[in-house]
Amino acid sequence: MKKGFTLVEILLAVVVVGFLAIFVIPSVVTKYHEKTFTMLYEREVKGIEAAVNNLAVAENKVSFFHTIMYRDEQPESYRDNSGIFLKKYLRVSKYCGESGGDCFASKYYQYKNKDKVLFSPEFKGACASLKNGVSVCIEPQVGARGVRGLIDINGSRGPNIFGKDLNTFMLDVIRRNAISREFDTVIALDKSPIAGSCDTCDCDPALSGCVSLDPPEATIPSNACDIDNNSLECCKTRAISTKSDSCCAYSEIKSTKDVCKNVVSFTISCSDIISKSDSWSGSGKYYMTTCEYMHTPSTQSYQLIMYGAFSYTDCNWHLATEGVVAKTFNTPGKYNVTSDRSLCSREMKGFYIGTCILKNSAGTQIYKGKCKDLKNFKYVE
Repeated sequence: MKKGFTLVEILLAVVVVGFLAIFVIPSVVTKYHEKTFTMLYEREVKGIEAAVNNLAVAENKVSFFHTIMYRDEQPESYRDNSGIFLKKYLRVSKYCGESGGDCFASKYYQYKNKDKVLFSPEFKGACASLKNGVSVCIEPQVGARGVRGLIDINGSRGPNIFGKDLNTFMLDVIRRNAISREFDTVIALDKSPIAGSCDTCDCDPALSGCVSLDPPEATIPSNACDIDNNSLECCKTRAISTKSDSCCAYSEIKSTKDVCKNVVSFTISCSDIISKSDSWSGSGKYYMTTCEYMHTPSTQSYQLIMYGAFSYTDCNWHLATEGVVAKTFNTPGKYNVTSDRSLCSREMKGFYIGTCILKNSAGTQIYKGKCKDLKNFKYVE
């Protein structure tokens, strides 16, 4: 006689299946969502790229470089370039101008070392919500820097995480051809468009001779700058006077031309002691000074950690070693720096500058030395 499964065995099987589902299903769903976001992102980028590539035909221009999506220099406003492109060639439901506005979510996040932290996207270019729910910001091609922008696949809806539904994009740079095939003349409407030369065809006396369709001989300029003043080949030879020059968009040029680099100068200066008071049973002294930390405009954030601000030379007391932080500066500004209380009853005999450590936004140490030497310290970003 065959024996069936007991209730305990069935419940045990259900529990096992339930545990497996708890661990497997979230992973499967997450991978599915990531694949979906990637697919939708690639579809939108390809759509924008197709619209850009066909722009010369759509606007009846000689080439892309005569369209609204190309500028030789960075435009002051995007209204008359990528703004028109958005409204005219993409299915816009709401135009938000040159800011994210209501087209994007109010908050975005990203994962850093498995921690979910706030992310601040840069809404550059003309921005809009499309009828398919996608939010996008687009900048035109400027010189040798291709069309670029920001895409949120599902607009203001979640998860609003950079790298998932929110991503940046940059299209390949459209370059001018080495051989110019642009002509200013057209075949007259009263002439035969298919006739050859008079030596090889019968000429109609009613027509003013035959029309030759042989194209003029193409000429290739010997100087790359005669073809495209912003091409990489031209940028290698021509003079670059400012950091805003479009040639600085090339990493190869930026790494070799000092004018393209952003050099940050740092300064920290502390005044003499501005106040002191008995603060510990009348025997210790409490000293305070003002320190000003400054640096020139930068593309990164910096942190300055200052060790050792005060010195009691005849008492052998100072904070010159790491481990005892006198002050940490996270942003440029003017700060009051206060000494620790000391049992030394004698007056302060001198001001000790101490050691300073400077770190960039990635946490990398870029300077370690005397704080007073920061007046001459420059860092290339």
